[in-house]
Amino acid sequence: MTEADAALVTALRRHFPDHDPVPLAAMLRGYGEQPHHHEPARVRLAIIELCHGDPARLPAWLAVAKEDYRDVLAALSAAPPGAAEVEQDLAMVRRLIDTWGQR
Repeated sequence: MTEADAALVTALRRHFPDHDPVPLAAMLRGYGEQPHHHEPARVRLAIIELCHGDPARLPAWLAVAKEDYRDVLAALSAAPPGAAEVEQDLAMVRRLIDTWGQR
């Protein structure tokens, strides 16, 4: 198993814990079969993120990627931050407020 395959299976298990990652990975490997399919590992991981835990969304995002992979990457970069990112940002803001309040 390549490093990209291992990362794909790990991401599938994390985002779809109640589903078998093998058929989902097989479906996602449909992107990367053609010469015009760029950055397959990155695009597959982006598709997983964009599904927000719903494997029924995989075919639609896979179709988008096959049409133009940049649309998938752009959608991911425009997606709202996750709970972990929000918590990190809030922690940083709290530290700044504490620092400013100490002066």
